[in-house]
Amino acid sequence: MIFRGYEVLEEEPVPADEWSESYSSADYSLEAPTGAFRNALVGTYPLIDRPYSLMMEGRPRIQLFRSWLGGKYGRVIPFWVPTWRRDFALANSYVPLSTQLTIRDMG
Repeated sequence: MIFRGYEVLEEEPVPADEWSESYSSADYSLEAPTGAFRNALVGTYPLIDRPYSLMMEGRPRIQLFRSWLGGKYGRVIPFWVPTWRRDFALANSYVPLSTQLTIRDMG
């Protein structure tokens, strides 16, 4: 599958009893000779760390995944990894019996 020009990793992770994620942000502090401090964030979004474990059945499936991942080895090739959670936010209220939903841009 291709989304916004990049491949999507469609392997569902091993279900966990409890999802864990950690957030961090890069910031810097600047101290002027007058004693004034300035703190500022680098970037506008936090860095999110989500562990991702895979379980695949059979050697052919494992080999297919390894060749897909190996095609990206040593090169800077982005790809999407879904969170497998309900991450979409509706942009408009839901209308019963409607066949369309408007999702707020998340990326």
